[in-house]
Amino acid sequence: MAKSGLGRGFESLIPTEVEDDWDMDISEGAPQDRGELKNVPLNKIDSDPSQPRREFDQESLTALAQSISEHGVLQPVVLKPTGGDRFQIIAGERRFRASKMAGRETIPALVRDVSEQNRLELALVENVQREDLAPLEKARAYRQLKDEFNMSLEEIGKRVDRGSESVKQTLRLLDLPDAAKDLMTKHKLTEGQMKPLIGLPDDIILKVLPRIVDDKLTVAEIKKIAEGARRNKIIQIYEREKQVMRKALNLPVNVRTTGANKGTVSIQFKSQDELRDIIKAVTGRDFE
Repeated sequence: MAKSGLGRGFESLIPTEVEDDWDMDISEGAPQDRGELKNVPLNKIDSDPSQPRREFDQESLTALAQSISEHGVLQPVVLKPTGGDRFQIIAGERRFRASKMAGRETIPALVRDVSEQNRLELALVENVQREDLAPLEKARAYRQLKDEFNMSLEEIGKRVDRGSESVKQTLRLLDLPDAAKDLMTKHKLTEGQMKPLIGLPDDIILKVLPRIVDDKLTVAEIKKIAEGARRNKIIQIYEREKQVMRKALNLPVNVRTTGANKGTVSIQFKSQDELRDIIKAVTGRDFE
């Protein structure tokens, strides 16, 4: 993935090309221009409570732990000193957890003092660039950047190499009902599968979701169902308005939809007097 904005700064923090056994030669406390690179005891490291990523696949962690046992940690984590001799993870939570599973005592780390905003940005960018974040995790991280740091959608997009519209659409996942978000997380539904449902009534969303899961519906199939649900909703609304117009005019009225929020209204009349009544109702003026 091409990287821009903070992505370039992130690459300067974490080397992307390393030798398989590079961490074997790290000297304790060796200063670097990008921070201090050293082996840090795992028992001195704390997880970040606001880490964007909430779900960690155990099978993937086990595989990473096996790789670390055989080859060591090939890429350093990024840590922030928190006082005394303790550190907090900025980036590399999976490597930290897998290293503990592998029975290691230390982990190679770049230690840097960063602001709270930069800390969150770095954690978010690392996960997004590696496609590690679940859609809802990504949406919550975007919202945190937006609400806590007053970042615009354009600014967030630049940080994570996304367009502002993409950021906006991801944020809309948070508008889903809680039960839908729970199912999305449980069954690992994608952002593409959920987007067509955004904006539908909650009861419709909760009826469609089991079908998505049970029938393994494609995005195209979900879009078709969502369009049908929206059309039915529009027809129901128009039916209500049609009855209101019929009652107000005391004339036959028909509403025909030609698409989402599109259509024609036709009013039948049988005399000039009825036409005058229609014009007066629409314009508020008498027909002359």
